[in-house]
Amino acid sequence: MNAPLQRDLFDREHVVREADDSGEDDSDSWCTDKPIVDIAHRFWPEGIALDPCSNQQALALGYVRARKAWTIVDDCLSFPSWDVEPRTTCWWQPPYSRAGAPLTAGLVQRWDAGQLFEVLALVKLDTSTKAWKALDSRASSIVHFHDRLAHVSNGVRVDGSNFCSAMLLLTRASDPKVRHRALVQAVGDLGHVYH
Repeated sequence: MNAPLQRDLFDREHVVREADDSGEDDSDSWCTDKPIVDIAHRFWPEGIALDPCSNQQALALGYVRARKAWTIVDDCLSFPSWDVEPRTTCWWQPPYSRAGAPLTAGLVQRWDAGQLFEVLALVKLDTSTKAWKALDSRASSIVHFHDRLAHVSNGVRVDGSNFCSAMLLLTRASDPKVRHRALVQAVGDLGHVYH
């Protein structure tokens, strides 16, 4: 289901691009390597409620294992509400291409509307973008990884992406410092967690 033309948080008109989500080797169908996704599983031992930017390859690998997952074909922006559970937890990894900006704007709109309880957002570390600034201004903690992250393409692990990534925590928990400490434990020696 395709979304109609919309104005996003950055006041741009957009339509989410159509794709067959066949898992072909384009960068928008790459998947996060299991050790990074496992951070979310350690942080949320009760499980991940929502993965709104999944793809067929990621679903087949089963790393995220969210209770609700939408692929690019489902078009997460076409769903007016993302509060799929009380206190919805959301694994957020949009495509790193230009297609990711309107998706991140959609996440921010839903966060601001109170539809999500916590978000772990794995994004390209580019502090010059409006998308980064929108997430950073809402984050209580940020993870800087020690190394460039690997990804999985067509079921094969590929080391070292062309750029750095960061993980941001957005939380509505009554004590964000407690959640920060939990994230430090979940990240372990993969990176450093900042307030």
